[in-house]
Amino acid sequence: MKQMTKKRMIGTCALALALTAALVVPATPAIAAPSSTKVISTTAMKKIAVKKVGGGKVYSIKRAYDDGRLEYDVVVARGYKKYEMEFDAYSGRLIDYDVDRLIYRTAVKRAAVAKLGGGKVTKYTPTFAYGDVSWKTYVSYNGKTYLMYVQADGGGIDGFKAPAGASKANGLVSPNTAKKAALSAVGGGSVTKTVLDRDDGRWEYEITVRHNYHNYDLTIDAKTARLLDRDIDD
Repeated sequence: MKQMTKKRMIGTCALALALTAALVVPATPAIAAPSSTKVISTTAMKKIAVKKVGGGKVYSIKRAYDDGRLEYDVVVARGYKKYEMEFDAYSGRLIDYDVDRLIYRTAVKRAAVAKLGGGKVTKYTPTFAYGDVSWKTYVSYNGKTYLMYVQADGGGIDGFKAPAGASKANGLVSPNTAKKAALSAVGGGSVTKTVLDRDDGRWEYEITVRHNYHNYDLTIDAKTARLLDRDIDD
């Protein structure tokens, strides 16, 4: 009886080992093999993206890895909507997307004119700048033409550029006067950047000064040359 029990135990152990071996699952690779080994071309991906939203224009397309998977990040604008989509770079399958409402053209003009406190929009064209869809906009004001990029999904202003002579045309202190005020505020150094801007209805000079191994970002009132703000960047 003892001998039979021992044989049964040996048989049971052998069966258990066999089942355990059968249930071992190979480790999943870090990057899953694509369904196709050929990456879709940029041209073909643009067509897929436009077809997916029923028309429109591609403003940005780039390839990038996300969670070990090669994807296309595509931005398409159609009508007054912006689509940000992610596609599998091998199959063209849509992985994820986001939709934002774009402002109307009249709102683009209002935002540009409000930035300057007056003037007239002479030209504006849709483009991709500062990482998003925007309107490259030119405004004529006090005999000068200003360039700015109006955000298409919110109306904010990026990349405001004032032309030469803008300070004189608007009755402001000269750039040299603003620079002297900035240098005086930090006790010396050298000016590395000077930008005339209009922020919250006020003309300002944004000036960067290098002094004693530090970078100072200063905001100078363009009407009075008074220091409005100062930051130190080590």
